[in-house]
Amino acid sequence: MIDLNSPPQHLSDAFESLFSGGSFGASGTSVRPQAAQLDKRAATLTPDPKTEAEGLKEAVQISRWRLKHTVADILRAVDSETTPGVCKCGTAGHNSDAVYLTRNGGKAGVKGVFYCDSPWLCPTCAPRRAAERADKVLQVFKATEAKRGRVIFVTLTVKHDQKDNLSALKKMVMDACRKARQGKPWALAVERYDIAGVMVGPEVTYSPKHGWHFHLHVALVVLSDNDQLAEEAGEWLMNRYRTYIHQTGGETSRQAQDVTVVWREEDLASYMSKGSAAWEVSSAGATKKGKKGLTPWDLAANASKGNAKAARLFQEYAATMPGTRSCVITKGLADKLGIQPADDADEPGIDEMPED
Repeated sequence: MIDLNSPPQHLSDAFESLFSGGSFGASGTSVRPQAAQLDKRAATLTPDPKTEAEGLKEAVQISRWRLKHTVADILRAVDSETTPGVCKCGTAGHNSDAVYLTRNGGKAGVKGVFYCDSPWLCPTCAPRRAAERADKVLQVFKATEAKRGRVIFVTLTVKHDQKDNLSALKKMVMDACRKARQGKPWALAVERYDIAGVMVGPEVTYSPKHGWHFHLHVALVVLSDNDQLAEEAGEWLMNRYRTYIHQTGGETSRQAQDVTVVWREEDLASYMSKGSAAWEVSSAGATKKGKKGLTPWDLAANASKGNAKAARLFQEYAATMPGTRSCVITKGLADKLGIQPADDADEPGIDEMPED
């Protein structure tokens, strides 16, 4: 147990010791075990696959806690009357008398701490929120599959460069997607293509050459087993979106959009592994190595190395994305599929700064 008579402290150091095999004394201080000695008698140097995999998972968890320190430092530097919850995520809760470090079946945990639950700003809370979103996508897919329908994944983008700020790009793309699904033309398309509804997942990356890349992954649900009709529905939505982008002075290219019809679960897994932060579960909250563009976590990691521009970019991201919903299952879509609706309310955990 950690003594709360002293000022609240961040638990990342304690977590790091717990994940890496350390133990805790009564005072809550970390006690490192002595380095293991290699017994060469009948020993093998081949690592145990299970142990190696568990060690990798623990290392990822530790890096996320370290990255959260960086995110908190970046956002504390902003002159604001409020403090994002991620800055206090992992600290002693306001009404907690004690903080306990626990193990449950070999899994580390804590009791009595504050968690921000932010899917956009927190490297340790985001993976769970991403897993919840991916589970909703899978629910919709399975329900559509059961009705012999199709899910069309449509990627909607807009041309961008270094001079574009993230907030303006987000507004342009979100507004165009919303307008594309309104009015009489949309009502006629719903009837023509037997559209049950949509799920929308925003994603943000940054390119040192081309600036912010805000785009949407839209799961368009069609209750028809006609692949050609399903693809036409996706193309219709994409073209209508592009029309609204052009009306606001933006530019798009057909090559930068994507329409993919998915109707088998194994194909869904392949699609989700393409790297979208909105759909992918396995690397949620981690960096996007080997792929085009930098994720917000990459920017935060670069900021931790003294990159002032990366820090400013992350601050811009943090001022824009919290509160943005993703993968909502609307009541209309849920009713047509026979599942439960699900929102994606963002609980940013913002506390008012105390007055002087």
